[in-house]
Amino acid sequence: MQSKLQEILVCPRCLGKLELRDEVFEKEEIMNGRLYCPGCELDFVIENGVAVFGIKARNEGERLRERNGENEWVFNANEPQEHIDYAHKSSEDGEKLIRKLKDKTKKERKLRVLDVGAGWGCFQSWQFAKHGFEVVAAELCPEFILASDCVAKKVFFERVVTDCTILPFSDCSFDIVFCKELIHHVGNPMDLLNEMWRVLSPNGLIVIREPCTSILQDKTTIAKADYASKVGITHHYYTYRDYVSYIKGFTSDLEIEGEITIINPSRHPILNILQKHILTIGKNPFLRSIIQKMHLIFIGGSVELIGIKKRSIKEKNLINRDVIPIDIRTSNTQQIEFYKSELIPKVLKVFSETYEKYKEAIHDKPCK
Repeated sequence: MQSKLQEILVCPRCLGKLELRDEVFEKEEIMNGRLYCPGCELDFVIENGVAVFGIKARNEGERLRERNGENEWVFNANEPQEHIDYAHKSSEDGEKLIRKLKDKTKKERKLRVLDVGAGWGCFQSWQFAKHGFEVVAAELCPEFILASDCVAKKVFFERVVTDCTILPFSDCSFDIVFCKELIHHVGNPMDLLNEMWRVLSPNGLIVIREPCTSILQDKTTIAKADYASKVGITHHYYTYRDYVSYIKGFTSDLEIEGEITIINPSRHPILNILQKHILTIGKNPFLRSIIQKMHLIFIGGSVELIGIKKRSIKEKNLINRDVIPIDIRTSNTQQIEFYKSELIPKVLKVFSETYEKYKEAIHDKPCK
């Protein structure tokens, strides 16, 4: 943790300034210490360069189940090769999105990005940092953050352990708030979106990528959703229209891009027939955008939403901010070591190869 991060860190309960105590430096980084709130008399530890905050008290049960479920999903429920295979698509999507954001935000100064729900390895944070953004990765699972040392050492970004519905950052601290596949794990998306709006600078961008279920509520169109729920991952089934409605309350000039789900005809014969009709009509270039929207509504898929922060919203939620500090000593060391030694290096290799491929593709383009 670098000293300048402390400038935007606040007590997640009262949003007051934090005092740095018992700090231990290594070169320019604060490796260990405490962040103390004199108003609330709360202590938050800094461990191995990572600031550790807390969980919103009223959501403690849900968030702890989510933490355990996510670890089980990565550690036991999937073979490593499945994560590596997924990384190919995830890294490609990330490169395309970041280049789109760079085109939209052409500014001379270095933009600050918050990656909300950064996940194990913090690979999207790495992608943003690789492209020259100043990045903070925020994640609930200490295991995911503590295992990402090798990723953050390749290209530096800050890491914070926190419940993302009660962020420990001051108002207007970030130019871009990026959230990938987190909202559908949160029972009340308004809690999360209120916080994302609060920490975003004026005219900043909220960027969301989420799977959306069919309006017919056929939940199995989301890959492995039932399997994930069996290992303890909280999964809420939001539709395309839900996500658009949520983010419209916080942003303006909304850009929407969707990706369709291909239905397995043996499992969903009726939906498969409906999909064929939609895709046939969608071949008409004049109807393509309308048909894609229909597809996302009736069949499901994934949606990417980019919007500019609204100047004001109906309700800025600063109530119910009671926080329970996370005890990092309860982290599962076996899982951390597995991520560090077995999984993260292999997935980071995929992200690195994708970055180099896109970099070469841009360099190969002829000059106009």
